[in-house]
Amino acid sequence: MDDRQQLEQAVINTFMSSINFLIRSYNAQRGTNFKIIEHRDKPDFFIQDEKTGEKLSLASAKDEMNQMLDAAAQEKLRVFSELNDKFKKDMDVVQYQIEQLGKNLQEKERKWIAETTREKALAKYMKVVAAIMQVKDTLSQGKSPSSETSNLKSEWGEFCDAFDKLQVDYEKRGKQLAEAQKEVEERVKLFKEDYKRCF
Repeated sequence: MDDRQQLEQAVINTFMSSINFLIRSYNAQRGTNFKIIEHRDKPDFFIQDEKTGEKLSLASAKDEMNQMLDAAAQEKLRVFSELNDKFKKDMDVVQYQIEQLGKNLQEKERKWIAETTREKALAKYMKVVAAIMQVKDTLSQGKSPSSETSNLKSEWGEFCDAFDKLQVDYEKRGKQLAEAQKEVEERVKLFKEDYKRCF
């Protein structure tokens, strides 16, 4: 494995360690037993509760959102509500992961995480929740939710953009730290070699 591959592997290992920590924390708080069953290239994981078999992921939430938008356009309140229940379960995990992001890092890195789009992603998700309620209210009144649906689609797009940016920022910082670690290791190696020559 060359230096670049080692660096990339170090970033992946750090990222996976953080994700596993978040899932363990979620399980402890909620009394569940979720484990990663699939990791995809984008910042997405399929996790499954080993007790109930329930599967959750951001990819599922994205699919459910598309179906919710279709149901709203067709003015199907029941279908929209059922999909919203599934969407909420998937997004509860994603929201929890975003909220916990950085909590197991050192203080310097916790300060860094505050400079990312984490808070923006959380705020955008709250706007998505509000937009869902607007669509639901309009549908329950027997009205067409076209402007509300358009707003929901827009808010969801902004959340996804903020989430993707957060992942890019996190990976970039991981690479910076891995490069810094490699530099320190090289300096230590040179120091040891110099020491051996002299003493």
